Amino acid sequence: MLTNRIILLKVIARTIYLASIIMFFSCNKKDDVDEENNLRDNYLVDKISYFESSSNYKIAEYFYDSDNKLLKRLTTGKMYENNQVRDLKYVDEFEYKNGLVSKIRVQDSTHFLFSYDIDLFYNSQKNLIRQEIWKNESMIGYRNFYYENNLMVSIYNDETKPFETNTIVYNNLENVIKHIYIVHKKDDFGLPISGEYEEVEYLYDYDNGSKPNFGIDYLFVYKPLIGIGDETGFARELSRNNLTKFVNSGTTWTFSYDENGLPTEFEMKWKGIETVYPMIFEITYKRIK
Repeated sequence: MLTNRIILLKVIARTIYLASIIMFFSCNKKDDVDEENNLRDNYLVDKISYFESSSNYKIAEYFYDSDNKLLKRLTTGKMYENNQVRDLKYVDEFEYKNGLVSKIRVQDSTHFLFSYDIDLFYNSQKNLIRQEIWKNESMIGYRNFYYENNLMVSIYNDETKPFETNTIVYNNLENVIKHIYIVHKKDDFGLPISGEYEEVEYLYDYDNGSKPNFGIDYLFVYKPLIGIGDETGFARELSRNNLTKFVNSGTTWTFSYDENGLPTEFEMKWKGIETVYPMIFEITYKRIK
């Protein structure tokens, strides 16, 4: 009887020991994630700069209110176009309602025709469900967004049902790894064939670093990084980590990080295209906590 009690006590002691180890590592892992998020929350992007030459450069400055909400992005610089150097100036201004961006005013002083407004609408869970683009008091485009498990998985128009046009696929880190479109098949002349469709897949790769913090992580319809373009769709802004490759085109973005895990620069490369100077964008931050 005594021997059995000793054995039972040893089993209990070992169980408690193993449980404590599991809890220790679990807590450490959670603490690491919390620490990473807290460090990121301590900083907001102040400026992004790109210099190729004295006739080709961009500087984007980010302005926030006293609650650290992004109010404006001012992009200035110079561009060599049509055998002459032109001044660049773009201003994006943000309006808020119930703590969320409700309107973005895009003002392009370089090409006035490209100015427009974006109106944004949310559901009761504060998920963005609709985007409308307005120009000269007329709506020129819109998108609706559909969610599953709090992740945006489909983009569609009013006359179509979710998933009829596209489906967005995430990995277990909540990064968009695939965007599947259903499009019309085309004939030999590039014209759509009535009633015939095919799937087109866009694929993406990521690193494991944190994205720069602009305080608008939920606003995936807006691209706060300059020098990115639209070829990746919404994948970059929907994902938790930094997108490093658009597989279909071969375009890559290589990020560098500081001791706090904040991205401080990224280099952009197009597949098969050599540039005179490397396209390196530098990111500076301001500490808010």
